[in-house]
Amino acid sequence: MGACCVSVEVLLLSLYALSFNPTDTVLQGVIAASLPGFVLKQVANFLQLVDAAKALLAMDARSPAKSPSRSRSKSSGRSRR
Repeated sequence: MGACCVSVEVLLLSLYALSFNPTDTVLQGVIAASLPGFVLKQVANFLQLVDAAKALLAMDARSPAKSPSRSRSKSSGRSRR
C-alpha cells in the first residue's frame, strides 16, 4: 500500500508542476505512470469505507435500541418542560 500512497503524492505534485508548464512531456509521463497507483488507492479506500459502514451497521443491529429523548433527560439529570 505504500507504493499507492507514493503514487498519489507524485501524481498530485506532478499535476501541480504541470499547471506551470503544460507542454512538459516528462511530467505527462510521470502522471501516466502514477495513475494506476492512484486508482488502486482510491479503490482500496472505497472498499475500506464500505467495510467500515457494514461493521457499524452490524454493531448497531446488535445493540439495544435507545430512545434519544430518554437518554438526553437521564444524562442531564433534569426533566424537560
